[in-house]
Amino acid sequence: MAITDADWSLTKDVFTVVGTVFAAIGVTVASYVGLSGLKTWRRQIRGNNDHELSRRMLVESYRFKKSFFNARGPAIYPKEVREHGDPVFGSNPVDRFNRQKLGFQRRIESFNKEFAALSASMFEAEALWGQSIVRCIRYVELLKDEYEDYISLKLLAIDPEENEEDRHDYQVFLGERRAVLKSRVGDADEFGDEMQRALGSLESLLKTKLVS
Repeated sequence: MAITDADWSLTKDVFTVVGTVFAAIGVTVASYVGLSGLKTWRRQIRGNNDHELSRRMLVESYRFKKSFFNARGPAIYPKEVREHGDPVFGSNPVDRFNRQKLGFQRRIESFNKEFAALSASMFEAEALWGQSIVRCIRYVELLKDEYEDYISLKLLAIDPEENEEDRHDYQVFLGERRAVLKSRVGDADEFGDEMQRALGSLESLLKTKLVS
């Protein structure tokens, strides 16, 4: 049976339509695969970012914890005030006070340096994870500030250049606060326990962001 020009034209039109349909299907499938791959890539990037940031912040938290708890002893040790260029302290009241003051200042500078790194990372973490990480770090900061306020009062209460009445008032104010310095192993340590819990909550949250 001969194929007329009209039949051949119709056949070509059918093939054209079918080809167009298959091409459209191919584009749709390719688009779906592309979008799916993009979503997977974004998830991987997000997972890598979460892992790296949480790992870094865990290290910063551990460093702060070590420095902070090293600062809780009530006595200033000789090695803390014997850096190059330090004055030689005598046994008179003014020198003894200045020795205490320098030692505590260095302790505070040390843990504040570690906290500054953690606090800087907090802003990046807030963008990724929201306010929960901010609340944890602010709680730690609140306890850190309590330590600093306590030490400021303690130094004022023993400063020989303050008059006796003022030193007495500072001592009264100090007695109304809970102790932030730990004297002996085994003693009750309300402040230290609270700081441990605060840091523990922070570290637990960070560990949930780690991915394999």
